[in-house]
Amino acid sequence: MKSSTLAFSLLLAVLCPIGAAIYTPSMPELACYYNASPKLIQHSVTSYFLGWGLGYLFYGPATDRYGRRPVLISGLSLYTFFSLTLLVLPSAEALVAMRALQGAAAAVGSIISVLIITDVCEKSVATKQIGLRSSTLVASSIISPVVGAFALTNLGLQAPLLILVAFGSALLAYSVFVFDETSKSVGSEPLTFDKVSASYGALFKNRKYLGYLFVRPLLNGSVSAFQVIAPFLLIVHIGLSPEQFSLVIMSTAVAYFAGSQIVYCFAERIDGDTLLSWGIVACALGAGSMTASALLINNAIWGIMVPMYLINFGIGLIAPTTAAKAIQIFPKSGGVASGFREFVLLTMTGAITFGVTQFDFTSALPLGVFAFCSTMLGSVLFWRLTLRESHLQVRNT
Repeated sequence: MKSSTLAFSLLLAVLCPIGAAIYTPSMPELACYYNASPKLIQHSVTSYFLGWGLGYLFYGPATDRYGRRPVLISGLSLYTFFSLTLLVLPSAEALVAMRALQGAAAAVGSIISVLIITDVCEKSVATKQIGLRSSTLVASSIISPVVGAFALTNLGLQAPLLILVAFGSALLAYSVFVFDETSKSVGSEPLTFDKVSASYGALFKNRKYLGYLFVRPLLNGSVSAFQVIAPFLLIVHIGLSPEQFSLVIMSTAVAYFAGSQIVYCFAERIDGDTLLSWGIVACALGAGSMTASALLINNAIWGIMVPMYLINFGIGLIAPTTAAKAIQIFPKSGGVASGFREFVLLTMTGAITFGVTQFDFTSALPLGVFAFCSTMLGSVLFWRLTLRESHLQVRNT
């Protein structure tokens, strides 16, 4: 039962990213179908991520109070319904609104997939399994656009959306007929505003949690910024073809995959904070080398991509480790701890990408400087809030 439950958690984990990525090849044709501007159709991606982030704030407290299974069934039911509704929308504006609702419903898969792992596994094993989860997310982000493009080309405009309906329906059926509750501490009191506020207040009072909360989005900021500026920097200013560009971007996912696989292989033998520290060092080396190469050899492809491989490798170490450690601090309110962490990650990522779009990047130097500064800030917060607190706790005992 445990192995099948963990496999199910991996399928839940990819619900959100598949919903985002499988849809993107259809966007140009959707603009024609609705006679809408490309920018309006692009807003449907933004609204999806906005709903995804806000969904965490609701599902976190709900899954602590009512358990994993009933919240999962409710969320997947809504996701399947909203995915079906996307097939019959009359306008692009309605598409933008419905994608926000779909993203909010899909968040149930992301949050409960992590909670299932921490429910059924010991601490070190949970970190290992979350490393495998991170690898699965990378694979899904690579495969989904390919599947979406194939379905669009061979089966028509609605085919990618029908895949989402089928996937959501299959997960819903498993949740109803097979999946058993994994939480050992389902609440008994009503889910009131005061209770939810107290749960979130407890997060802000815990210094170790705050360290895990901020280190991931700060260090991940350079990856988010790169994703926004890469098409213009690599294609327009360096001269890569679109095909070369797609291969280069895909190769960064391999670096992330390598980092998450190290977590999977060594989490039971190496402390999570040690793995996290290795990730910070890799990100710092990547940011520093990008800055140096931009100063010495402007816009050399290897001077951009080798540092990005180091940064993505570091994030592969950091992402599963922070996810596991943050939840383990609050075993009775893991939903709140996990949901708020993911909400902060998406919010800060959105703010960083929006800020980056306000500037014209013709060189990798600003990206390198930003990556180095955000890495230093994240490492200082991690040391001051998490490691220092751990050292004090050990000294007091």
